[in-house]
Amino acid sequence: MVTQMSRKTYDVVVIGTGAGGGTAIRALCDAGLEVCALNAGRRLDPARDFRHHRKPWDMKFRGFGDPETRAQSYGYMDNEYLAGVWEHTIPFTTGPGTAWMWPRCFAVGGKTNFWGRSAARFGDIDFRAATLGGRRVN
Repeated sequence: MVTQMSRKTYDVVVIGTGAGGGTAIRALCDAGLEVCALNAGRRLDPARDFRHHRKPWDMKFRGFGDPETRAQSYGYMDNEYLAGVWEHTIPFTTGPGTAWMWPRCFAVGGKTNFWGRSAARFGDIDFRAATLGGRRVN
């Protein structure tokens, strides 16, 4: 006997639940749309993944991370407090002699997991940055 599974139909699919995706999801849901959110990363477990309140002496390498891999570090995100959630192998096209680093948090919610629960809204001044710096905007 073959049974057909019913599939849920969504109005919108949002890929990524970080700052941009999360904001879009909220606005779309508030507008009454059925939204499906997809993430490439895993859901973080605060007890396992967040170690900000541990003391350096409780960490294997005093919070700095393994000295063997420190040379490949991007800095603040490659330490024992945040180990295992940053993706380093994102390919970027850059001009000759230039480099670009844009680390991505490979987890549900993206880099918003590390904002310290503070994300200020844009103010009027934020939309006038170019003119405040002396640049003419046509």
